[in-house]
Amino acid sequence: MKILMKFIHTFLGLIILTQSCATYSGNYTLDQAVTQQRKAKIITVDERVMIYQKIDTLNEEYIGVNYKRNQPQNVILDENSVNQVQLIEEDQTKKKNTKLIGISAAVAAAVIIGVILISNIKVGLPDQN
Repeated sequence: MKILMKFIHTFLGLIILTQSCATYSGNYTLDQAVTQQRKAKIITVDERVMIYQKIDTLNEEYIGVNYKRNQPQNVILDENSVNQVQLIEEDQTKKKNTKLIGISAAVAAAVIIGVILISNIKVGLPDQN
């Protein structure tokens, strides 16, 4: 029974970890990212990846906004160093996470039912008469 509980805990932990996956797509400009006000992934010319809660403008400069302890943390973005801007696809991310939860719940239920059925079978050798 301990093995079953350990398996269930591990399985549920993996489900929770996979809930944070997000789908970014498209190739947007910084102006489009400002108007969309969605979570953005910036890929720089030197292949660094930075994720911001939103892209905004301040004094005619682009800034990436993240929040730390409910305080906005602004990072000035250099237009020349930005190679690609991708925005989060909220609908696809929600669909993917919902599908993952459904599949995971079905697999967990099948494993639990299988373990219960197997544990109820009496294992023994045939009589040697």
